[in-house]
Amino acid sequence: MKKTKQGAVHQPPMEIRFEKPPIYQRVAKAFKLTGLEIFCWGNIIYNPGRGHIAVQLIEHEKVHREQQGKDIEGWWDLYLDSSEFRLSQEMQAHQREYRVYCLMNKRSKDRAKYLDMIAARLASPMYGDIISKQQAMLEIKQRG
Repeated sequence: MKKTKQGAVHQPPMEIRFEKPPIYQRVAKAFKLTGLEIFCWGNIIYNPGRGHIAVQLIEHEKVHREQQGKDIEGWWDLYLDSSEFRLSQEMQAHQREYRVYCLMNKRSKDRAKYLDMIAARLASPMYGDIISKQQAMLEIKQRG
């Protein structure tokens, strides 16, 4: 990472790989996976299902990169062991994802549909049923 002249930290672009991440077996034991999930491991987005990754999802994963810092394994340990920690981390990432989507899509109907979709995802077994869909919608929109 390099600092720009303005003092901001410049992050390199995310690398996308199609194999399973180092943490895959632990995640698969903890959550019901669909095969379409993507995973952040530092500067790498693992995409074993080879699905399309939209710009707003890359931004979501960049939040996780920032959260992981230099202790990727420690972050994953907390993520898998603590639903409160996982919710805090995912809420930040979902809020940025929604914010970026809204910057690219001005139609309120599209925004509402996208909010509904990502709130349902956050409330799903994929994340361990850590929040209701209604609460997720409120919090994502409120801070997103």
